[in-house]
Amino acid sequence: MQEFLNQSYFGNTLLVYAIARGSFLVGAIIIFIINKVVLARLKKWAKTTDTKIDDFLLRGLEKSIIPILYVLAFYLSVKTLTLHPRVERAIDVMAIENIGGYK
Repeated sequence: MQEFLNQSYFGNTLLVYAIARGSFLVGAIIIFIINKVVLARLKKWAKTTDTKIDDFLLRGLEKSIIPILYVLAFYLSVKTLTLHPRVERAIDVMAIENIGGYK
């Protein structure tokens, strides 16, 4: 098994790819739970208030912050890999453009 995990492709071992994938999946699961559980409770609470500012803030959180967190989880997991400088630059640019696109 160790021999299999030590196989190297594009400068990274299969173990490093598995760690990157696992870290993204853990991050995505945490974000999903936050999105479903915490936001659901906050929405329920916001319905009991008279002001609309909390509804506005929750919509902003749901439409902007949650997608940014997914991009950030992907970005951080990919940054653990050894990549060609051009690929790293492309990932940096894509992350910045994705984060900048959520308004």
